[in-house]
Amino acid sequence: MVIMGLASGQFESTFNSSVKYLRSVQLEREIYNSSGYEYYLIVPDGSIPEGGWPVVVALHGLGGQGRDMVWMTEEFTDAGAIFVAPTFFRYEPHPDGPIEPMSQMLADIGAKHPLQSRGAVFLGFSQGGTFAFRFSLRHPEQVHAVVTAGAPEFDQVLSSPPGIPYIFTWGELDDVQDFVIPYHVNPLIDAGYNITTYIVLGYGHEVSPFAIEQTLNMIR
Repeated sequence: MVIMGLASGQFESTFNSSVKYLRSVQLEREIYNSSGYEYYLIVPDGSIPEGGWPVVVALHGLGGQGRDMVWMTEEFTDAGAIFVAPTFFRYEPHPDGPIEPMSQMLADIGAKHPLQSRGAVFLGFSQGGTFAFRFSLRHPEQVHAVVTAGAPEFDQVLSSPPGIPYIFTWGELDDVQDFVIPYHVNPLIDAGYNITTYIVLGYGHEVSPFAIEQTLNMIR
């Protein structure tokens, strides 16, 4: 039976389905609540590193949820970082969205787990990237770096920008950057923000492997 299953691919398919099911059950046990918002929290295996855990906060796009981002969990937990994926849906109330709930969420996580003092690395997709940027302006003490993928706007400029590294990425096939870079990003660079932009060939409006790699670089 096993040999026939392997030969036909049925055994592998059943095994992969079982793994996915078990992983989904496990993730359901990793859902927590802070200030009325749910979030996934996955802690790496092994002992706590000296100085505490690094943290990656993955933010979904407009109308999404934390579950949309859990596919990348192991990229970061395998690198020794706590992975956090909140559900904010539409990032209301506008224009700032759940800034203070996000701050409290990080505080709650820090009360449960020893974290690095330098702050979290944010990886924001689409409007999640816009929100990550806004959050970094309001709570720079909780942010080490911000990486975005396909963010459609960056609409707040401070006279004294925080000394946070920002990496803004867009897929080559995601035309939103044709507007965002000249009208939103360049004024921020002129104001002194530490911003690097990348156009990733062959990708559209999505989180590219390049954006994930840049996030990994920030936690190493």
